[in-house]
Amino acid sequence: MLPLPWKTLVTPNGVFEYVALLSFLPLKHYRTIPLFFWLTFQTERQLRGAKGLIGYSLHAQPLRRQFWTLSVWEDQQSLMDFVRQAPHGKIMQVLTPHMGKTQFVQWKVKASDIPLDWNEAKARMRCQLEAHEFCHKNPPPSQISTPRQQPCGVGCSHRTGDVVPAKL
Repeated sequence: MLPLPWKTLVTPNGVFEYVALLSFLPLKHYRTIPLFFWLTFQTERQLRGAKGLIGYSLHAQPLRRQFWTLSVWEDQQSLMDFVRQAPHGKIMQVLTPHMGKTQFVQWKVKASDIPLDWNEAKARMRCQLEAHEFCHKNPPPSQISTPRQQPCGVGCSHRTGDVVPAKL
C-alpha cells in the first residue's frame, strides 16, 4: 500500500525548526492487524487535536505486518506530551506484547522540508540504525588509530559513529 497523503494541521512558519519523527511498528502476528487498525483510528483522532502537531502521514504494509508513522512537531515537549496522553499512552501498553522490534528516529527539519518525503525519512532511519550498530560493534574513535567516521550518504548531516536512534 502507498502511504496516506500528508495531513497538515498547522502551516509551518519558515523561521522555526521542527522535530520530525519516523516510527517503524512491526507486528509479530497477522491476527493482531485488526486490533492495530482499530487502535490506529483512535490515535488518528487524538492526532487531529494534538497540541504542537504540524502534520503527519501513515504507511501501512499489512501483508508484511509493517506499519510506519511520519510526523512533524513544534518541539520535543509537544511530541512527548502526545506520546504520554490517552489514548496513545494506553495504546502503547496494549500493543507492546504484539510488537516486533520497534524503531524511532528523530531529527530537526525546516518549514521548507514539510511535507516530509517518505523515501528520505526511511533512508535517514537506515543511516542512523547503521551508525548505531557501528557504534556498538566498534570502539570509540578515540580508541582506534584511524577513525572510520564516514558520511552516511543519504543527504543527512549525521556521520557514522556519532548517531543513535531516538528512544521513546
